[in-house]
Amino acid sequence: MRRIVRTAVSERNLLPKKCATDYYQLVLKNIMSQRYAGAYPAYHPSYAKWKEQAVSRMDYWRLFDNVIRNLRAFRVDGNEAGQVAYMGGVDDSASANGKSIALYGHAVEDGNFGAGKAKKPRPVFWPTALEYAIKPWRDRNYQSLNRIKGNWR
Repeated sequence: MRRIVRTAVSERNLLPKKCATDYYQLVLKNIMSQRYAGAYPAYHPSYAKWKEQAVSRMDYWRLFDNVIRNLRAFRVDGNEAGQVAYMGGVDDSASANGKSIALYGHAVEDGNFGAGKAKKPRPVFWPTALEYAIKPWRDRNYQSLNRIKGNWR
């Protein structure tokens, strides 16, 4: 029983970080491949012209790659004391030029740029979360259960 308990406790602590890591890596892959870009509205012509001159690429979610450089799995407060919790994405403390990268990402994700500045959303985090939940998340959980099960003798 001690072996099973040790493995269960270990998996309880490792699984959230593994899932958060899997998720942020899938977000990165989807941004780099422009997986969801086909459903996005076109850039405004003046912004498209500026972006082409500034960075010479028209990839969505990529301007100066601040989002990409700051994607990671990071620890967050759990619901209960001592609970291990992780999140994949951009930490609220990440900033570039004095502006929150996470806040920018949230605005682009849902299209809410503030009062009077509503834009068409270009989501990547939410569709990736749904994609991750379909199979990779379940697979990761079954791997964890199989490690615990493997200690039964």
